[in-house]
Amino acid sequence: MRPRVASTALLSLCVASFFLVEPVMAQPLRDRLQNRVQDEAERKAAEARTQIEQQLAARPSPAEMAQVGQVQTALNFFTFDAGSVDGLMGQQTRSAIEDYQAYLDYPVTGQLAEAEAQFLMVSYQQAQANSAQAQQVAATHPDGIKGLLVIFRDGAPAQPTGVIPGFLTAGDQQDLAAFCAEPAAAAASAAPGTSIDQTLGPLFCSATDAALAHSEALAANVAGFTPDEIEAQCMGFAPALVSIVASVSEGPASDVIAGAAGFVERTGQDPIALAGIAKVCLGVGYGRDQLDLAIGSAVLLTALDELTYSEFTGYHLALGFGVDRDPTLARSWFEVAMQNDGEPQSDFEAQAADRMAALQAALAQSGAEGAPGAVAMPSFSASE
Repeated sequence: MRPRVASTALLSLCVASFFLVEPVMAQPLRDRLQNRVQDEAERKAAEARTQIEQQLAARPSPAEMAQVGQVQTALNFFTFDAGSVDGLMGQQTRSAIEDYQAYLDYPVTGQLAEAEAQFLMVSYQQAQANSAQAQQVAATHPDGIKGLLVIFRDGAPAQPTGVIPGFLTAGDQQDLAAFCAEPAAAAASAAPGTSIDQTLGPLFCSATDAALAHSEALAANVAGFTPDEIEAQCMGFAPALVSIVASVSEGPASDVIAGAAGFVERTGQDPIALAGIAKVCLGVGYGRDQLDLAIGSAVLLTALDELTYSEFTGYHLALGFGVDRDPTLARSWFEVAMQNDGEPQSDFEAQAADRMAALQAALAQSGAEGAPGAVAMPSFSASE
């Protein structure tokens, strides 16, 4: 019987030991489990907060939604179906943008470049301001209301007054290409008889030839765009320059340049990239005889401290191409160009320096100090 007693005693001892040890081991285990549950709850709460923050960050601001809504309204007006005007850049809106880009031969990306958006909005505003004439033109155009975009872009003169944007202040002469194609006319300007008058025409034509060649050389180095696409983008940029072109006839060069500098800041573009774009578009303007584009590009370049290009605005004012003839204002632009007395950095700048030297010599021969001669005298990326 003793072994059974020993076994019973041993079992009693083990049971007692268990009850004595359990309270000591159970508390840390419960703490660990509670900590694990708490950590998991905190992790899930953090994930939820992160998701909410990401959703809020991805949500467009009221200003962005208003901007998208304006684009949707304009696209729908020109029959590019953007769907409901909800201010959200959804797939239907992107498809409408692609249709708009394809129609005007822009690169089809589904995302509006700044110039493309500006042209769309200016065109819509012009059509709304002259709704009766716009509807009249649209009724006879084979593409309907969207055909207005082509009319606005190309500036077709045969359309009713008020439908075509008034990018140009009517000058005495408009057909610069024809003017430069006639050597005698270019040499004589509008009122031959003085050396300054006879000098200005050929100088202007020489300057436009140089701008065209420089533009083509720069455009040849632009990657990812065909010449036609570059030209289309420049033509689409012209409406953004409306206010700059209008200001040329309203005050001296310093005031216009200051206004153009503000425009440069508002674009948010890198100045070097914007200068390259303006140089390309300057040549496109002269090549297409779109003087608003040429004048606006020349003014932008001047505001970007490319003072050489102010001579172009001087010629326009002196000879009355694209703006009203104003010899006094012309002188203010030529004076800016003559300030660029540093060493020429390119063949184009060297040619400009030669033209300014010829202009100064003509001034001296005509005896003009404070006043101009009898008629004429007194702004994609591309890199050099």
